[in-house]
Amino acid sequence: VNENGTPLPQLAQVARQQGIYLGNIFNGKHKENEAPFKFFSLGSMASLGDMKGVYDGSTVGEVGNETKVPAFTGLMALMLWRFAYWGRQTSISNKILIPMHWFKSFLFGRD
Repeated sequence: VNENGTPLPQLAQVARQQGIYLGNIFNGKHKENEAPFKFFSLGSMASLGDMKGVYDGSTVGEVGNETKVPAFTGLMALMLWRFAYWGRQTSISNKILIPMHWFKSFLFGRD
């Protein structure tokens, strides 16, 4: 729920942003008069298989102050999704193994 009482979408990006906000509060990095949590939408992405994806950027930004970003489909959207997913990984081993799994799936198909 945001400061206006409007429910936020039940998405991982909301939970991640709230976790960072709460972590900063618990670690004393926020002051008492700090602004309340505000969700910043990055849009929605999905991998559709067969080297296709979709990206909808119609709601990028804070609620009520969105920026219109064009929607992408096909290979370009899949590459955007993969780079975003890969960039969120925290361990070096995952950053090495994930592209290897993608390449293996490309060559031999999925199970």
